[in-house]
Amino acid sequence: MRPETAAFRELDTLVRNLSDQLAGFRRRALAAEARTRELEQILAGMTGKLDEVRQQMEDTQASRDAAVVQAK
Repeated sequence: MRPETAAFRELDTLVRNLSDQLAGFRRRALAAEARTRELEQILAGMTGKLDEVRQQMEDTQASRDAAVVQAK
């Protein structure tokens, strides 16, 4: 076998492997983008609820702090 043929086959194998890897990366990137959009939509719908939860956490912490002070 001529050296050019062997080199060409090796290059062809490398290019095929690289294209397979790139296809896998693309699939993963598209899935990640879809998941990000989904989470952004969920968060957009929960904005008011997040504020309520934060307020409840602050109220709970304040109540806990007051109970600690009273216990002393």
